[in-house]
Amino acid sequence: MDRAARLAERAFRRAPARSRLASRRAPTVAIFSAEVRAMEGTVPEFSLPDRHGGQWGTKDLLQRREMLLVVIDHADCTSCRRVLEVLAHRHDTDNLSGAAALVVVTEAGERALEGLEPPFPVLRDEDGRIAARLAASAGLAEPRAAIVVSDRYGRVYWANPLHAEEPEVLVNDAVEMLDYIGLKCPE
Repeated sequence: MDRAARLAERAFRRAPARSRLASRRAPTVAIFSAEVRAMEGTVPEFSLPDRHGGQWGTKDLLQRREMLLVVIDHADCTSCRRVLEVLAHRHDTDNLSGAAALVVVTEAGERALEGLEPPFPVLRDEDGRIAARLAASAGLAEPRAAIVVSDRYGRVYWANPLHAEEPEVLVNDAVEMLDYIGLKCPE
């Protein structure tokens, strides 16, 4: 079994039922690689101000890099804060497989970042419109907290609510999916 198939199979086994990457039936190794594909949604194009006054967004990254997007729409959540800490650590140690990480926070979600200085842009979504569009593009009903992985063309490959798994598992699964996308489209 090649590396891409192993990564995809591991991501499939770990993903909760509502975010399975392939069909609902258990895949066999022989057909799994063919069944892993983009979900129905695409990441919306946007540009938002970061905490330091700069502008960042998917408009800058489309056609250039895979994306790992985190949406936080509420405050005082230790799980969401831990996801950001784990993501920052992975960003520093393995550069997230070359993908760009963006965190989108609403006004309420900004309190979850107090005292943190992540090594990736934290974007302010004052009215919550972008957070809602990101959640909808990933097939998630509620934008309160989610992690989304897309390829460089904006196709969503993997999405999960931040509270679905332990933070370390979520970030590891997201990075594994980025590895898979990189192997599929090595350009």
